[in-house]
Amino acid sequence: KMERGGLAEKVVRDKVLVFRFTDVGKLPPPVLQFVEVDFGYTPENLIYKGIDFGVDLDSRIALVGPNGAGKSTLLKLMTGELTPLDGMVKRHNHLRIAQFHQHLADKLDLSVSALQYMMNEYPGIEEEKMRAAIGKFGLTGKAQIMPMQNLS
Repeated sequence: KMERGGLAEKVVRDKVLVFRFTDVGKLPPPVLQFVEVDFGYTPENLIYKGIDFGVDLDSRIALVGPNGAGKSTLLKLMTGELTPLDGMVKRHNHLRIAQFHQHLADKLDLSVSALQYMMNEYPGIEEEKMRAAIGKFGLTGKAQIMPMQNLS
């Protein structure tokens, strides 16, 4: 009654999205290992010295700390984006590390469409299959081919 009388706005229910990921095969532990790793952006100012740890498939890790503590640096060492000054980071040959960057929008070329972006990232996948995959995230029809900067 309140909606009809103009006293309240219509309640809009959020769309429920379901994410499905393919099962992954088992890898022998450790899938990621740091051995006596030293790192700093200059050898005189080390952020990490003598780090030793291993990550298994059942490991759960939380990186917590103030800005500038080196959380992103550690992730970049894990992914291979940075190389240690000393020591080794061993990754299993079949290990794939994915991350959702906190500043993802800054890293995306928003002038291209979601479909173009994904086709460039995964060139071996047919357009029809890519459209179906993107559609599972709620992006369908013309929204898939419009520049991402125009999406709400």
